[in-house]
Amino acid sequence: MGRVRKVVDQSNGHLQFIPLRELWAVSGVLADTFPLDRSLATAPRWSRQASHWTRLVLVDRACTNREGSAVVTFSDTPWLPAVAAALVAALVAPRLPPWIRRILFGD
Repeated sequence: MGRVRKVVDQSNGHLQFIPLRELWAVSGVLADTFPLDRSLATAPRWSRQASHWTRLVLVDRACTNREGSAVVTFSDTPWLPAVAAALVAALVAPRLPPWIRRILFGD
């Protein structure tokens, strides 16, 4: 995350990191906003919000402007853990019972 911190430092105060305690609220905004085509949002809101929160805590850094009216996420993705997580998910998800898949991913 060194490059992300460098961008924030060079913004002369225009960008600020969003504190960890506020990330749940930010992930709720992201869950309500994306995908823009609402018909594609099939998973329950809490599941999408938890996914955004996990991404913001583990992979991306959320930043806002001074006024707090915009959110931008930066990523310096650690590719090896990301690929490992994707492989584990690809192996585990098909083996989950149907009721768990419905709860996590929707119909």
